[in-house]
Amino acid sequence: MPREDAENAWKTQIKGQEYLFITKASLLFYPDYILARQPEDPSLNIRAFPKFPGVKVGLPAGKPGIFQTYTARLSNFNVDNILKATSDSTAEIALHGKWPAFVSDVFIATHFQGNMAAAKKMMW
Repeated sequence: MPREDAENAWKTQIKGQEYLFITKASLLFYPDYILARQPEDPSLNIRAFPKFPGVKVGLPAGKPGIFQTYTARLSNFNVDNILKATSDSTAEIALHGKWPAFVSDVFIATHFQGNMAAAKKMMW
């Protein structure tokens, strides 16, 4: 196994079956599902051995060697005008509107100008 794969390997047991996953994403294992999080990169690639049953995202992409490969790509969702100055030294961040179903976390990058922060972009 190449070093990069070994550094991105996750081993777990689900319903009595052992699985090996290789992915750059962070994986959180729950009794009925696996949550993959990969901030700042909308392309998600997961290799699994053996083939993981019940994938609900419809991801099958290929089968290199013994691993089943799953891929997904989510679009970035950007929100403009989220920062409102409330005084010379404070600001308020307000996130309004309907969020896409795939949004579970919001990360805000800021650019400081004096003692005010201007929100530049949002990613998850």
